[in-house]
Amino acid sequence: MKRIALSLLILTASVMAYGQGTVVFNNRVTGIVDARVVLADGTGAGVGWKAQLFGGPEGGTLVPLLPITSFRTTSAATAGYVVAIDLTLPGVAPGAKATFVMKAFNGNSFDASSVRYESNPFTITMGGGTLPPANLVGLQSFKLVSNVASPTITTQPKSQTLVVGSTITLRVEAAGTAPLTYQWQKNEAPISGATGATLTLSNVSAFDTGNYTVVVSNSAGKLTSQVAALSIPVPANSGSVVMNNHIPGVVEARVFLADGKPAGAGWVAQLYGGPEGGTLQGLFPATTFRTSTDALGYVNSIDVAVPDVKPGAKATLVMRVFNGSSFETSRDRLESNPITIVVGGGLFPPTALVGLRTFTVVIDLKPFVVRQLPASYSPGAKLLVTLQASPPSGVSVYAVEDYPPASWIVGQISDSGLYDPVNKKIKFGPFFDRNVRTLTYEVTPPSSENGQKELTGTASADGVNSAISGAKIITMAALHPADNNPADGRILISEVTAYGAAWRKGVSWPLGPSPIPIDYVTRAGTLWKNGETYMLDPKITRPPLWWVNITAGKLASVYRGKAVISPSNLGHVVSKLPPLFVPGESISVHIAVTPQASVSVYAAQDQVPAGWVGKNISHGGEFDAINGQVKWGPFFDNTPRDLSYEILVAKEAKGSISFMGFASFDGDNVAVNGERQSKASHRLRGLSRRPNGDFEVGVSGGVGGQLLIEGSSDLLTWTPVATIVNTDGTVSFKDPSADLKSLRFYRVKSD
Repeated sequence: MKRIALSLLILTASVMAYGQGTVVFNNRVTGIVDARVVLADGTGAGVGWKAQLFGGPEGGTLVPLLPITSFRTTSAATAGYVVAIDLTLPGVAPGAKATFVMKAFNGNSFDASSVRYESNPFTITMGGGTLPPANLVGLQSFKLVSNVASPTITTQPKSQTLVVGSTITLRVEAAGTAPLTYQWQKNEAPISGATGATLTLSNVSAFDTGNYTVVVSNSAGKLTSQVAALSIPVPANSGSVVMNNHIPGVVEARVFLADGKPAGAGWVAQLYGGPEGGTLQGLFPATTFRTSTDALGYVNSIDVAVPDVKPGAKATLVMRVFNGSSFETSRDRLESNPITIVVGGGLFPPTALVGLRTFTVVIDLKPFVVRQLPASYSPGAKLLVTLQASPPSGVSVYAVEDYPPASWIVGQISDSGLYDPVNKKIKFGPFFDRNVRTLTYEVTPPSSENGQKELTGTASADGVNSAISGAKIITMAALHPADNNPADGRILISEVTAYGAAWRKGVSWPLGPSPIPIDYVTRAGTLWKNGETYMLDPKITRPPLWWVNITAGKLASVYRGKAVISPSNLGHVVSKLPPLFVPGESISVHIAVTPQASVSVYAAQDQVPAGWVGKNISHGGEFDAINGQVKWGPFFDNTPRDLSYEILVAKEAKGSISFMGFASFDGDNVAVNGERQSKASHRLRGLSRRPNGDFEVGVSGGVGGQLLIEGSSDLLTWTPVATIVNTDGTVSFKDPSADLKSLRFYRVKSD
């Protein structure tokens, strides 16, 4: 048996492309293995991670060598290094070769862990005496490879021909570590809602023709399938072009439109031709289409000549058809594929020569504006839409219109563009040139936005419209907005504290919603506290509850359950405050929060009236002066707390005021109930009597308001004494009854 003392060393920056580990054996029977493990994000493995060496004879079965070692956490300099242990490798004598693999994992065991890596295998000669020499390097460097298998496509979608009105289904079969996601595309643009392994198109028409692909993804990467082309078959003899045996040619052709119907009244055909490889020009005269029932779609025969092409030379021909005054200006226009023939002279070419037996009719008007969108949107966060306009040659005037989602707020618009609020679209132009332009505009989704959104738009050149191509579908960001340093599907302690600090102070955050909602903060804390890794659960329909922890590769059911818990079952939040307040004085507000035992993280906030200021806030709370809110937490426990603060009432306050607040438990909000209203009142102070018999009393609150002074001798019966205006906080009044009674009481009422 060979005994190996193991510790691990890895190079944070190696000269090799994936140099993430060095394994060196010394010149004693006992070898020393040094390796350091660096994770995919560049950080060293630490708390929660373990390493295990697997070994065996060269070519034999590798067995796990025990004990398993954990990673050192003493300092940043040693983060990622394993703690040294002694190992035994059975069945390999000194001088024989052994193979080793280093495996690292976060969990109970390598096989059961969802986050795990392993090195490339390496083979060495086991030492004895002075062999191997001291400078022998068992493995110069190794890379850790994820256990997640990249997606592979086992069955590609197949091209099909369409029958107008029928149903077509495209299928893909893929392998790889689950979960696999699918996104179908048409002509490289994502198809809204097409996220399954099959794509079904019902009641198909010419609109559905095109090139279809599907992108299969998982956490290890993505793969695009082969193209499956959907096309409508061209009817037999739909484009016969026959040249006779004279230099002037007779053109016989029949044209079917994109919907499968033959061209007829209103349509015009024109042959374009020129020397092979040269410029094509229109060959006149143009011809119309026959309208008799048995000849629909056939052009009327005409004689044409191809300029600058002698008998025996090659010419290229294109058939163009249009519905309008000319091909260049018509909205509806089509053209055939080009054909090349040898122009005859005398009996050449023979009368049986078919220049083109059939041709495919294609749409000639191509989109010239391409939309670019960010990968995703965050509610409340501004994003930029880019429209790249490249008008075709010959264009005199063009303009562009784009429709953002109706509820999104439009910001700055480039190139003197404007927003049409009536039709809810952005307009650029018209531009009286054909210059290439990069048009942009800003939009901000509302804070309550969620789900997938679609943008549509139109570009018009010289009266001919085409749809804006490129990206049109944008989905909400799949990651929690706190997860941005880096954005990796994991809430780190630095991220949750930065997010919580921004919420407490009311400052802006790079990802929406903005300002940060309290339930987003507690959800971020819950995700960090209960495993850090998370994903968006599509079965939960509202944020932030749809972000749930992942445990051992699966959604943690305890957090999925939170989506269906009634907020009243999460905890109780009850407020106490004085029923009356005096303007210019302070009052105390108490909020008792009692979480349920299942709660992991909670926080609370209370909205104070505009102009009022919270102070003396308990439990480390903070006043957010930007949003006028008192905020506590987040607390990473379920301990009940009696939260409190004082508030300095504005001097001009009057009438009744209301407070509104929430406590948030693991991402679900519960409104503060109990005493939530207080009414303006006055406080009398310093009653005195002047030499002339008038009474003078100080009044706190209600400066400028009208006051009713009432008097009583028994505190039961009150009678009006005087109605006066409180101009400066001190009022004077007469009370004829004061001389008749030995004891007199006064109170004040405001209007």
